[in-house]
Amino acid sequence: MDSEAWEELFSACVAWLAAHGRRPDDVQPRNATERRLGTWLAHQSMLAGQGRLQTGRLLRLKEAGLGGTLRAKRRRESRSPAHGNDRTAGPGQGRPAGAVAAERQRPVSRYRRRRVGGFRMQDTVLRVPVALLNRVVELWYLVSPEGGALPGAAPEAIAELRGLLAEIDERYRVPLGMLARATGVNRSAYRTWLRRHPAGQQLPAPPSSAAAEAAEEAGAPLRGGVCRAGHPQRAENLVSDGRGGSRCGVCARERAQQQRVRESQGNPPTRRNAPWTMAEDRLVLVAETTDLELARLLHRTVGSIRARRAKLRRSVGDRI
Repeated sequence: MDSEAWEELFSACVAWLAAHGRRPDDVQPRNATERRLGTWLAHQSMLAGQGRLQTGRLLRLKEAGLGGTLRAKRRRESRSPAHGNDRTAGPGQGRPAGAVAAERQRPVSRYRRRRVGGFRMQDTVLRVPVALLNRVVELWYLVSPEGGALPGAAPEAIAELRGLLAEIDERYRVPLGMLARATGVNRSAYRTWLRRHPAGQQLPAPPSSAAAEAAEEAGAPLRGGVCRAGHPQRAENLVSDGRGGSRCGVCARERAQQQRVRESQGNPPTRRNAPWTMAEDRLVLVAETTDLELARLLHRTVGSIRARRAKLRRSVGDRI
């Protein structure tokens, strides 16, 4: 842009903002001319941020009070700062070598792993709006028995939660484990709930509280129907999972019986031949009791015993 056109736009912008007596960011354009001036001022800010705006024009904008959003190109400091020997370096002749060596012992901030809430800067969950994550957690506590909800969950809330999970997966590409860490909900609980309520399933209308209590006393299946093995999820079949939720007691008893038969045959479970993970192994012991407080205590006790044994094996192996 030539000097005459720039001066014309500069004078018009000064007159426009002087009529309002406010900063450029606080002025809302009312017509096409004012929108053109606002766009021109934003373009000057972009050029100044990239270091491409002429110094004279930058100074003129700052003197006119339009430099609130303008900034010159920031100069980076040298990666190898000047330093000299402690015996020869005087004041103003560089930095002493001892100070430079002490600074180099700890890494510079640009080389550190920058994390936000335990997540790396390149993790996709940081792109998800916070309001969307809060809504997912709110819906989870409304529809999930593990979250403390009643058996009669509204189909509208279930459909909204399923839609939000699909949006987070398709639009933001967030893995299920990362979403579970961000929302504080266990990943297996997400998977269990999604498997229990597939996308094409038509859920019945939520019964009233009196009808739900009568059905529970009569031993009718609760909301959710059956477990993965096909057992009806009645109230007397549910046992604690050690995390404040519930799981199928029939499956837990069958798994415990298979474990007893396997141990009687001289084939104790190991990491190779065990059909479940260590977490499920702890849940088998928890499932044998129906007292919730006792189950939680047993869950913590078994976990601490296994942790101490593993630590002891590692320490003994190191000494050997």
